[in-house]
Amino acid sequence: MNKIISTLSIAMLSLGIVSCSNSGSNSTLAGTQTLTGQFIDSPVAGLAFTTNSSSGVTDTDGKLEYNSGETCTFLIGDLELGSMLCAPIMSPYNLGGTTNFIAPTQKTTNIARILQSLNTNADANISIVLNPNVAANFDGTDINISSADLNMTLIADRAFAQASDINYTAKTVSEVDALTTLKTYITQTYPDHIEYSLTVLELKALIVEYSSDLDPILKRN
Repeated sequence: MNKIISTLSIAMLSLGIVSCSNSGSNSTLAGTQTLTGQFIDSPVAGLAFTTNSSSGVTDTDGKLEYNSGETCTFLIGDLELGSMLCAPIMSPYNLGGTTNFIAPTQKTTNIARILQSLNTNADANISIVLNPNVAANFDGTDINISSADLNMTLIADRAFAQASDINYTAKTVSEVDALTTLKTYITQTYPDHIEYSLTVLELKALIVEYSSDLDPILKRN
């Protein structure tokens, strides 16, 4: 009898341990929250992304799913546009390193130019749609995404060659037009996504950048 009781006690204790172990596991899974993010210039469809736990392309609204605390990396073929902490709204501003509306970085400008130049949708103010072959196979290993001398003609020619669509046309959107489209969409749709003030360092950088243009004016006055 004592042996039976002892055996039952061990079995019940084992069940208790398993139960506690499973309870802890469920708690961990429940603590991982799946969230939805959106990549915008205007909404960008067909943009490849990777997170710590998944990969894919953004849907028709530029949306993707991620787990709380993960990093999102965005790519066109093997051209990496950049990485950031996944968030509800993501844009070239984030990938460029600042959300300052007045002083976007060169990288922000270049990302906007590339996305809008490769857009297959007629109106980039509504959405940007990437050709799936270009999005998957674009050869960008030799392209410096932060360069002030971005060769958009080369990028457009490569995209056309990889699109496998005789009706595909890749444009070469200028810096001014790309930033205008980007800023217009964000200010009208997600104004809280960006900052509208300059730090002292950013102000100094702008003064240095445009000093040659200001010099004749200052001398004249």
